[in-house]
Amino acid sequence: MPSCQNTIRHQSGRNAEDFKPFITAAGEPAILTATWPNRQSPGQFEVMRLGTDNHYQAWPTETGDSLQGFHPHGLSVVQDSSAPGWEGRDLVYAVSGTEGKIRVFELLDGKVRPLGTLGGDTAPKLKGLNAVTALPNGVVFATQFGPSWSVSARELNWTGVTGKTDAVVRFIPDFRKGSGAGSWARADTSWGGANGIAYLADQRMLLVAGFSKKMLHMVPVDPESGELDWPQHRSLALPGCPDNLITTTDGTCIANCVPSSVGALLRLGLEKVLPPLPYLFRPAQAVEVQPDPSRLIHSTPIPRQITQPSTTWRTGSDFYTCRIYLPDVFQWRKPQPAKTLQ
Repeated sequence: MPSCQNTIRHQSGRNAEDFKPFITAAGEPAILTATWPNRQSPGQFEVMRLGTDNHYQAWPTETGDSLQGFHPHGLSVVQDSSAPGWEGRDLVYAVSGTEGKIRVFELLDGKVRPLGTLGGDTAPKLKGLNAVTALPNGVVFATQFGPSWSVSARELNWTGVTGKTDAVVRFIPDFRKGSGAGSWARADTSWGGANGIAYLADQRMLLVAGFSKKMLHMVPVDPESGELDWPQHRSLALPGCPDNLITTTDGTCIANCVPSSVGALLRLGLEKVLPPLPYLFRPAQAVEVQPDPSRLIHSTPIPRQITQPSTTWRTGSDFYTCRIYLPDVFQWRKPQPAKTLQ
């Protein structure tokens, strides 16, 4: 139903903080999100076929106690996976922030079936776990978010998973054991508030959003081993604080940027007791980046009524945006020509 000029609200459950585009078995473009109503209830997955559905259709995950405590937000969808033990399946990797773990699900015939937890039942609890991105072979990177204005450029070392937040962690699958077996390690560096994370379409560049420092970090990655070529990493200044990242099939990345990190924290507190507050001065922006060579392409204002946006994606002239803590996904078109950034 229309909610403001050039904007359509697609209904979903609460806490629809992230979504990912995918192609259904029927060849239809769709987007998948995960929601949870409250901390006493487990989460569920929801889907909308683009251009067909007016709102999300809920996909129950599973009944019983096995998903109690599962409160999803960060997502990664891998179709036709080659991860050991899960070859040929369409997988959903979902961050469960309260558990500090990443759960894996199979996406099949309109349903989501739980497969397990990365690292198994003895996997460590990862503090501040926020966003996730997975390669087809089962190598997974995730961020541990914590507000930070520090950016460390020292040599990248992989250590144990304990320590402060503002970090990137990596999961390497054990190809001998398969089905979610493997080990976690933590990158010994700082990212300026590690938040969103994504691969480019060719899987040779890892992108990490530095929320507090308004930066996008780009690190070459070996898609087979998951090794990062840290000496070749570079950073790009953004016109706002980047939350989640989504890459496009044409090799660009869209960063959902809010105007201020301090303002974002204040809004999160106020909107727990007040209705959503439209942006009065600077709106949030959908910033499209070309990582190689690195440059900003477009900055498109997100409608001011869409407060606390966390993920934005574009297909053609349509944008889709979801929000922190709140329900629904918004479909909108730019109200004015995008500003070209040189």
